[in-house]
Amino acid sequence: MERILVLLNTAFEADTEETAGEAIARAAEPGRVSLALSDDPWRAVEGERVWQGEQWVLIAPASVRFGKGWDRRLIRSLRRTGQAGGRAVLTGYLPRAYDAVNAVSPVAAEGFEADGSLRFHRGTPLRYAVRPERCAFLHPDFVFGPVGFFRETLRAWAEDGQPLWLQAMTLRYPLFTADDPALHLVDDHPLPPCPPPARDEALVRFETHFGVDFLNRTLDAKAQVGIYSGDLTAEARVPLSVRMQEGFRRADQWLTPPGRRARPMLVTCWITLPETLEARSPMMAGFRRLASMRHVTLTCFADARSKRQLVLTHPNVLEFRQRHGLPTAEPVTQQNALNYTRLSKAFLLQQAKDVYPGHTHYVWINFDYLRYPVYEGAALDWETFCGGRISLALVGGEPDLSMIAVPTGRLEALCREIQRLCDTARAQGEPWPEETALWETLLQEHPGWFQTYEMPGWRELFSLAMTTKEEEWGNR
Repeated sequence: MERILVLLNTAFEADTEETAGEAIARAAEPGRVSLALSDDPWRAVEGERVWQGEQWVLIAPASVRFGKGWDRRLIRSLRRTGQAGGRAVLTGYLPRAYDAVNAVSPVAAEGFEADGSLRFHRGTPLRYAVRPERCAFLHPDFVFGPVGFFRETLRAWAEDGQPLWLQAMTLRYPLFTADDPALHLVDDHPLPPCPPPARDEALVRFETHFGVDFLNRTLDAKAQVGIYSGDLTAEARVPLSVRMQEGFRRADQWLTPPGRRARPMLVTCWITLPETLEARSPMMAGFRRLASMRHVTLTCFADARSKRQLVLTHPNVLEFRQRHGLPTAEPVTQQNALNYTRLSKAFLLQQAKDVYPGHTHYVWINFDYLRYPVYEGAALDWETFCGGRISLALVGGEPDLSMIAVPTGRLEALCREIQRLCDTARAQGEPWPEETALWETLLQEHPGWFQTYEMPGWRELFSLAMTTKEEEWGNR
């Protein structure tokens, strides 16, 4: 029997009794599991006292929750990497209780600090993935692999101080983002930035292979999403149970009388600006997910340069002209173009209504809103947030303006108020207000116009229309 040593990090948690008991109780083979607690589990691996001949080691925070049969699932996930000799290592950001989807996310590169340190963030979640995906970086709070990996990388780290993810490549232990969410978290702690490693041959090979350049502080698209494929997506297979469930949901929706159904049109925009050039490819991946959904009516405004590319993905693309945005006599410059585009959202909804009348709602959605894979045939319950008032999410009390659902009858008044606030600012010799400040003013001055939804994270309003992870059939 393949035995597993579970090392729980107690640095942030005082009560570990429940976690330890759950690790044993929910294992497929409880007899294979050994447990140890430590404020520094990586150091604990070095000690002979905690190791009793186990083949595998799992490092996880004490706030982790174990899924049924987690031990067998992690071992099977390692097998699916296809690596000979059992040298693969699973890692990634574990899903949190409040995340919209139940999937592990790769540790992806977000950007560089002023001192050259690399910031990390959650990449594209491996929802419906058929196998683990090769990744560049290791999350020190979730690692599962052979005991040799931990001991060899720690010895190498002690000698040269290079990051563990670089040691893993040098020692030929390939890292993979886990495809099976066998573990999840109640919450997590931010991953600190990584100082620039010492430049050596290994780092140069790493940078070339994984698209990270510490010297010039640049990242390619694959490093930003954490998935190293040409189209920035992992191979996926939607389970039959999910496809069946969505079919039943769709059939049930047709029982609703047509006059009571919300018929929204989603509207987005892509304008090539200096601020968006670096993120163009990851943003396109998000747009492709949205455009692939069969039960979404979507139109996109784009500049002439971008329109030629977008029509290859989605046929309903309109050319953006300045008259479609915020009416103004002020010049749109390179300095204010991004804010101008953001302030133009309601006016683009109005333009979409003029071109495509007949929808009950016109819904702004950011171009790259969908950061995770979705089932193309998902049935959408629009009535959850498409009602008689303008709907948007709040995150910690701050408006999330990545998605705004506006009833057709409120569009004209909304545009009029936005223009008034912008014109007033300019008449007083001030620049146009920032987007968030403008919408906060609207919420204060016209509370009866709005229906707000307090959400745990950004870009989650759309999830209210979809099957939740708790409802999804066969959710692992």
